[in-house]
Amino acid sequence: MEDIDIGSAAINRSNWQDYGVSFIVKENPANASGRITSVDVWFKSSTSGAWVATFYPNLTPPNTFTARDRQWIGPITGGVKETFEVDLAVGEGNYIGIFFGLEGQIEADESGEGIWARVGDIYTWEKELFTFIPNITISLGGAGLVTSSTKTLTGTLTMSGGLTKKLKLLLIIRKIKMIFRGDRSEYDIELEK
Repeated sequence: MEDIDIGSAAINRSNWQDYGVSFIVKENPANASGRITSVDVWFKSSTSGAWVATFYPNLTPPNTFTARDRQWIGPITGGVKETFEVDLAVGEGNYIGIFFGLEGQIEADESGEGIWARVGDIYTWEKELFTFIPNITISLGGAGLVTSSTKTLTGTLTMSGGLTKKLKLLLIIRKIKMIFRGDRSEYDIELEK
């Protein structure tokens, strides 16, 4: 398994961004698909809790994003780098984001590729419109592992009229559920998100 890297370095920076806004970090999108297992943040002042999420851009309209996955990480202490264990799905090219609503400030500066921002929490987390702010980054990043695997299934496909063909099927699977139906031993495969 290879490592996944996403977001910016969680360091002490020269400025900050305030609470009540959802942020997505543009720089360093995920280099592979899998699971984000840890998130690093550095806040200037503490917050009583935050959501972190992975996002993918929608093709239309521009600057709209859908959350692939999100997780509550709880309180964050200001003035130090903090690392949180998480379990977030991520796709190659996805971005990392955060929302903290009640108080707090996340470290920021003008060294990055930009951030997308949206006032308020993202309740639906689907096709939400953000405003792009260039040349800024925040202290939010993550790391994880590639978890998807490739499996090859070989079998025989019997078609109507007695025609039989060999079948080789390549699937990328996250989860398989097999259901046995009576004496015929049929297998239904369900892929779950």
